[in-house]
Amino acid sequence: MDGRSEEDYWFALKKESAKIDSDTYWLDGNPSTYRWWCCDKFCEPNEEVECVRYTHCGFRDRKCSEKYQYTCKMAAGIISTPRALGS
Repeated sequence: MDGRSEEDYWFALKKESAKIDSDTYWLDGNPSTYRWWCCDKFCEPNEEVECVRYTHCGFRDRKCSEKYQYTCKMAAGIISTPRALGS
């Protein structure tokens, strides 16, 4: 098992640099001040990478090349029909 979970996903939050304690921002350019870093045996942030994923216990920093499900920000008033994964 590679440690990935079907429940983990990218959600458009990045670290400003690959430093462990870097500030974060949203991909639409807005700053992010909210913090909920996961703290278990692998206390986060703990990697010199720029991307952040969401897990059942909080944020985790990971390489941007990792593959997870993702969420997107949509403009207010847009109605979208959910699609099954892979379609």
